[in-house]
Amino acid sequence: MSSEFLLSIPLKTSCEVVLLEALKVPFKEASYSVKDAALIASMEEFQKFRNQVVNKSLPKNAASLELLYRYHDQLVSLGARLPNMAHKPPNITIYWDDACDKGGLFGGKANITTSSFELERLCIIFNIAALQTTLAAESRAADTDEELKNAAKFYQSAASIMNFLSECKNPVLEGVTLTQDLKPEVLSALSALMLAQAQEVFIDKAIKDKMKETIIAKLCVQAEDMFSDAASKLSKDTIKHLWDRAWLNNVAAKKLGYVALSHYFQSTVCASKKQYGEQLARLDLFLRGVKKAQEKMGSSTYLAVHVADAELKYKDAKKDNDFIYNEVIPKEDDLAPIDKVGSARLSKLGTVPEAFSSHFVDIFINAVQKGGSHGGDGPTLKSIINTAAGSLGQYLVNMASKDKK
Repeated sequence: MSSEFLLSIPLKTSCEVVLLEALKVPFKEASYSVKDAALIASMEEFQKFRNQVVNKSLPKNAASLELLYRYHDQLVSLGARLPNMAHKPPNITIYWDDACDKGGLFGGKANITTSSFELERLCIIFNIAALQTTLAAESRAADTDEELKNAAKFYQSAASIMNFLSECKNPVLEGVTLTQDLKPEVLSALSALMLAQAQEVFIDKAIKDKMKETIIAKLCVQAEDMFSDAASKLSKDTIKHLWDRAWLNNVAAKKLGYVALSHYFQSTVCASKKQYGEQLARLDLFLRGVKKAQEKMGSSTYLAVHVADAELKYKDAKKDNDFIYNEVIPKEDDLAPIDKVGSARLSKLGTVPEAFSSHFVDIFINAVQKGGSHGGDGPTLKSIINTAAGSLGQYLVNMASKDKK
């Protein structure tokens, strides 16, 4: 699968805000000396850190993702250090534009306004997921084993984050007019789509590794089911107007494409069992199905890598069947469905960590409260989301074991 057919979520954007004077109030209320040189230096460093994060020229690379990880963790630590900010935010105004803004996913222009660093943290989590989808597509393009694993990991992580945000009951959201990109239905749809794209990557890896066709066919059946779920969520009346037509066509094309691919790989299984009539039926379904998928995608290159092989196999199988086997070619409705086994759904949602970076150092670590205390230590840092990259290998081992029995 070419990376050109993978979809990435655009990032939310913000702007620089002067923080120094506003931050002095919550620090003073938490018994810090706001005249302390170390604290002032830390606040100035925090200001520079945020400016770097919201820079609209921030490159979309792994270093920027780590920057978002560390800024998220800094906000978590700051919230633990200054608990009063939860109900008494600093006197600042922060704007976060919708991903619907011009140049984003949907078109239009809107933003969410807040003085809460907790709401900013949720926007940063959204951007972490969005940037992960961009890096996932780039990793898929590299087409190495390691990069395919990274692509699957990033898509699953992004899906998990979007799902987490869709179910978020954070009190900071109460009474806030959410931008479209933070509404549960939109987040749920994006989660389903990224989860389906992770399944795509697992299929690419299985094909690259020349795994058994019966296994790949089952993976494709699950991919079709997942893209069907994504299409259903994206097409809800309340949100379908938000998406670019190319997105809706992409998802619809993949739904058709994975039905076709499941027939393509299952046809080889039929040939090995000398079920020549069914082999021809499934090859025909693939060739007709991939044509529909290409039309919907608007690209003749979509799944084209399999077409020449399928045409040759169909020609040879038809010749043999006409002159030797004379098997009846079953109609589509008479074909046995390909097994739909849950273990072939390799792409799964995971948990979202409280902290993302394994390299985080609190900017305010040297800030001392009156009386000598360093204040709240913040939460224990957890490792970056790393959904089971080995799940594909484990599944294939299990399937191979079953086939031998």
